[in-house]
Amino acid sequence: MCKLVRFNRVDGCYNSCLQRRAGSTSGWGVSIVPGREILVRFAEFELDLQSGELRTNGTSVKLQPQPAKILALLVRRRGETVTRTEIVEEVWGSDTFVDYEQGLNFAIRQIRNALSDDAERPLYVETVPKRGYRFVGPVVADVPPVSGTRPYGRTLWISVLSGAVVVVLGSLFAVNIGGIRDRLKPNGRAHQPASSPPVNMRRSIAVLGFKNVSQRQNAAWLSTALAEMLTTELGAGEKLRTISEENVARAKNDLSLSDTDAFAPDTLLRVRQNLGTDLVLAGSYADLGSRSGGQVRVDFRIQDAASGETIASVAEVGTENELFQLIARAGSDLRARIGASEVSAVDQAIVRASYPSTPQAARFYAQGSEKLRLYDAIAAKALLERAVAADPKYPLAHSALAMAWSALGYDARAADEAKTAFELSGNLSREERLLVEGQYRELSKQWPLAIDIYRTVFDFFPDNLEYGLKLAAAQSSGGKPQDALSTVASLRKLSSRLGDDPRIDREESQAFNFLGDYKQQLAAASTTVKKAEVRGARLLAASAQLGKCYSLAALGTNKEARPQCESAKQIFASVGDRNGVAMALDFTAQLSFGDGNLAESKRLDQEALGIFHQTGNRRRMGTALSHLANVTWQEGDLDGALRGYAAALANFQEVGDRLNVAAAKDNLGSVHYLKGDLKVSQNLFQEALSGFREVGSKTSVANALENLAAPVSSQGDLEGARKMLEEALAIDRKQGVKSEAAWGLAGLGDIDLAEGKLDDASRNYNEALSIRTEIGEKGTIAESQLALAILALERGQPAETETRIHEAREEFRKEKQIDDEMLADTVLARAFLAGHKYAEGQKEIEAGKGFVAKSQNRANQFQLGIAAAELQAARGGIEQARQSLLAILGEANRTGFLEYQLKARLALGEIETGSGKVAAGHARLNALQKDAAAKGFVLIARKAAHADDQKLASK
Repeated sequence: MCKLVRFNRVDGCYNSCLQRRAGSTSGWGVSIVPGREILVRFAEFELDLQSGELRTNGTSVKLQPQPAKILALLVRRRGETVTRTEIVEEVWGSDTFVDYEQGLNFAIRQIRNALSDDAERPLYVETVPKRGYRFVGPVVADVPPVSGTRPYGRTLWISVLSGAVVVVLGSLFAVNIGGIRDRLKPNGRAHQPASSPPVNMRRSIAVLGFKNVSQRQNAAWLSTALAEMLTTELGAGEKLRTISEENVARAKNDLSLSDTDAFAPDTLLRVRQNLGTDLVLAGSYADLGSRSGGQVRVDFRIQDAASGETIASVAEVGTENELFQLIARAGSDLRARIGASEVSAVDQAIVRASYPSTPQAARFYAQGSEKLRLYDAIAAKALLERAVAADPKYPLAHSALAMAWSALGYDARAADEAKTAFELSGNLSREERLLVEGQYRELSKQWPLAIDIYRTVFDFFPDNLEYGLKLAAAQSSGGKPQDALSTVASLRKLSSRLGDDPRIDREESQAFNFLGDYKQQLAAASTTVKKAEVRGARLLAASAQLGKCYSLAALGTNKEARPQCESAKQIFASVGDRNGVAMALDFTAQLSFGDGNLAESKRLDQEALGIFHQTGNRRRMGTALSHLANVTWQEGDLDGALRGYAAALANFQEVGDRLNVAAAKDNLGSVHYLKGDLKVSQNLFQEALSGFREVGSKTSVANALENLAAPVSSQGDLEGARKMLEEALAIDRKQGVKSEAAWGLAGLGDIDLAEGKLDDASRNYNEALSIRTEIGEKGTIAESQLALAILALERGQPAETETRIHEAREEFRKEKQIDDEMLADTVLARAFLAGHKYAEGQKEIEAGKGFVAKSQNRANQFQLGIAAAELQAARGGIEQARQSLLAILGEANRTGFLEYQLKARLALGEIETGSGKVAAGHARLNALQKDAAAKGFVLIARKAAHADDQKLASK
């Protein structure tokens, strides 16, 4: 029972060590052990909770003893309201008679000054009116080891708040290699969100861009730069909710909008429906040429998206070097005209900090950002590297460069750039700082931190659906899809315009995919498509159609899945998203693979590989290479498959994708298992398991444990295999992934059967069948039927075996699962043999032999060979059968398959005692009984004892 790991971007969750503060009912705290240093980190700050020393980027920050004590107290009780009385008693003592009110106020001001925090919009210390204060920033604590223990690194995540990059299902198709399955399983409990007060909805505005009326190509970058800067300017002070430029770019693609200085009322209504915005800002600019001294005139127009009315119109003139001042003047004027309050001097300084320091950096940043939104990550990377070179301390350029590296599949480089952006983000607004840190935690796969960051930013801005969606996406990717579903449920309670957004349904579909509930995933994806089409959200509809394609395929309906993939491909092609086109091709290739059309599957995957090569997406190249290796294997070329998987591994190693490096090793282990190289297979599976544990992917850890159980049990360690399967099943059950739990149950049923625990095997097999029936997995239902057929045969019920085999085999034929069909032929032949139907049995043996040239499954070949020899002996070919079994025994010894060594010995002993060689047969069966019992193969030991007793009684 060995499963092929799925290749994808989705990482499982990272383990977090949660330590509850004694007596606390509202939050997680840090327990202080006397004499032990605890360093906590938040943003760029580091605080020693014992000494009170505060540092930033390694430099000490001046903070007097009493403010330091207060800060340490608030951090230890992060998320809780600490009353003023509690602070006074902790810091000054209950017996101290001083004017602590003034001292406390002064201390809080000192803390905020040290942290560059804002009392009105706090990132760290929040005032709870008439009660006290609360620390609201995400915190990580490093706890050193207890004296005498081996040093180790440990992260303590302190979480209290309730409650991304959306994962497109790029290559999530299951591929069976002789029972080798791929799976994806999340981890975590459902978060139960507390009831929240009504959300105060801010007025929203989307900056759609500016028309270049001068038509000067060297000024084209200004359209993006103006939109970026004006969006930041209007968002200053947090009085308006601005629509991100990424969402604006998506909507312009969806609605086929070009830059213009004003929009017709019907177009505005479509924009309002797509983006959920109240106001739309557009305009034009003209490069007045060298004679004007390099001046640029910019016209701004704000329209009401519902009525189409123009409610503000201003114009500004300035040079490119004065662009920042021009935007500041326009922003101030526009805010005044739409009734938004003027921003403070502090907010103005924050806005200036979010701009590049030079016009050259602004140009490269704008050009790179535009290329990134046009799906040209290679060009984007080059331009953004120039932006970073022009202004090395500009955090948003590093952040955009991180996304370019990520789009190219380079995880390690993306994480490095995101970390640099985070380290430079101290002067940004709290909203941008949190988003930059969220991106860093996400790209570096620090999922608990990413989840808490997005939860924090959503708590600060509950009217911004985008942040709730980022939270749900991080929860799913971080192995907590049940929490994601809870977040989705809370998002639906927002105002009708936001709560009915199809992106919420998309996140619900994603969460169900992580849970392995394909029926629910299909339902949510279908709803997403319908809503997206109504809103004209073509890209969202395409993404959801890929989700439908995957879930329909997982449910065994490839014919219905194919049109969904084709429709998604056409949409991606229409907007120029070549990676999307290639992903749709890759999906369709897997459908063809499942249908047994290997030539078509290979053609489509080669086409997808070519596109990924052109776009520079090395991770996706690895995925396509893996799928081509699947085809090569199915064609019977296991050595070619090994070369393909090795090429995929090289791609994943180059881009630093540790999860898929481990997955590629797991696939290599699967092929070696099929070839009968059990030791090599076991070593690769163990390497994969270690890799999955290192990256914290519970999903893949469970999968690797189930894979590793195959060579371990095949070599005779049933107890070791059982422990692996039980650990995997515990993970599956905790995560609530029904389809994956069924695999663990089926594996345990196999161990029970080998150990002679037929009732336990029946219970596990039937529970697996019940789960698979519930979720509608036709292929795995047939595999459960096959397992129950084998169990019936061992119980002496060949008629039931025949019935179950016929049902299962029909499904195997539909899905072209030749290994399963070959095994079904073998089991049916054994059932006919038990019923003395030798002619029918021989027919099934011949059918099974027809698959030998195509199937490289060594275990299935052993079983077919043993059954064929037993049938041959029953029909009088004693010596031929004996020679065949001796050959099988020799091969099983060579490859280390202990189970088939024992089964071949059993068949030899039965043939020998039945053909007059009673003494030799008795000796063989007696030795077998002892050997099988010693290794835990109780069922074989019983058969050996029973066969020996029967022959002795007959004699």
